[in-house]
Amino acid sequence: MTDFYKKLIEKSGFDEALVRHALDFTKNTNINEFTRLFFDTEPFCVEKTGVLCFDEAFYPYEFYDKLKTLGLPLETASLLIYILLLEEAYSDFKARMDNSDIFYDTVKRISDSSKEYFKANGKHGLYDYHFLANYVRGNIIRLGEFEYQYGKYEGKKAIIFHLPDGADLSKEKRIFSYSLARQYFGTYPIIADSWLLYPEHKKMLSKDSRILDFMSDFDIISTHETCDYSELFHVFGRLSDFSYENLPMETSLQRAYAERVKNRLPIGSATGILKY
Repeated sequence: MTDFYKKLIEKSGFDEALVRHALDFTKNTNINEFTRLFFDTEPFCVEKTGVLCFDEAFYPYEFYDKLKTLGLPLETASLLIYILLLEEAYSDFKARMDNSDIFYDTVKRISDSSKEYFKANGKHGLYDYHFLANYVRGNIIRLGEFEYQYGKYEGKKAIIFHLPDGADLSKEKRIFSYSLARQYFGTYPIIADSWLLYPEHKKMLSKDSRILDFMSDFDIISTHETCDYSELFHVFGRLSDFSYENLPMETSLQRAYAERVKNRLPIGSATGILKY
């Protein structure tokens, strides 16, 4: 095992047995072909679907077609191959940024997602493996508690904000991350689209809630509501059934959302512009 993968285990929290399994997987895998298909793929243009617009999106069709030939579920195959691609991704990252800790912090998202998948399914894999390709590619970087990438808002260049589940929402941590984002990305507007910005939280949560304090960092510009409760995995975890009787109620947030489900009220998200 190279020093890189030892650091990946130490700094990004990857399970050592999983990393060794991925490295053993290369013995019967043409990893060079996967590397080429992944890193040589150009983004493709996407149509505007809402206030957050990515003129170009990363989706390596040939890469995912090749994954299907491995005889594994795509959730598992993507995880193993992503681990194998991370060394190349690190070299690409270092050519653009000196701070290697940012790389390890960023790809920790893949490690965390793999642990979430294993806990729920008893086997290795990834939820949302299409989206997580952006962390290998370096399209998204983590700065402190939050994640950022370039995008567009109303046709102009902007910084798109991502909020990982479990992020520390304390004021100090938030301001530190915003400050890093400004240093790295500049003064472009920072746009977030998140369930945490849902305006109904002001009625649901106590005044000392960190979620409400986080919401105050943004000017809300649009709101979206839905009765598709599957989006509540952010609050309750990856449940197969989000009916009221099956919902855990261990936290005040869970109890508040359980009441919405009980009363058949919509849930939602909002788009906001960071004030900082």
